[in-house]
Amino acid sequence: MGILNVTPDSCYAGSKEVEKIFPFSLTKPKVGEFVDENVYSEWYAGNASYGFILYDKYRHLFYRMVYLPKSGTPLYRPLAIVVLDEKLNYLGEDKLPREVAEAWSGNAIVTKEGLSIMLRTDDEDNLVFNQYEVKVDDYK
Repeated sequence: MGILNVTPDSCYAGSKEVEKIFPFSLTKPKVGEFVDENVYSEWYAGNASYGFILYDKYRHLFYRMVYLPKSGTPLYRPLAIVVLDEKLNYLGEDKLPREVAEAWSGNAIVTKEGLSIMLRTDDEDNLVFNQYEVKVDDYK
């Protein structure tokens, strides 16, 4: 295994779906005080946020997970993937189907076959994945 040596000054790796991420604006609680969990949860769900970045050594791509602001039902947060080339140039992005976003476990792996997104299930003995093949030509 090697480490990819890429040292840009900066690169765009954001989602075109995200205009702005708003800071949590409540004043800092005093020592011993806590922020109302519902207020924080509403702020978090109503803002976009970025998750992990995975490198795909088979296609020489990076994938950045994007949690978009909640839409409609309180439990549904759209999920998108930003695709970057090996030099961290923005290639494009795609939203995942709603049923995948709703069942996403927060885990994903890259295999020779593609990007495998692990889903939450009631079966604790078996891992369940949705697999996506990313084709670079789709982004050019």
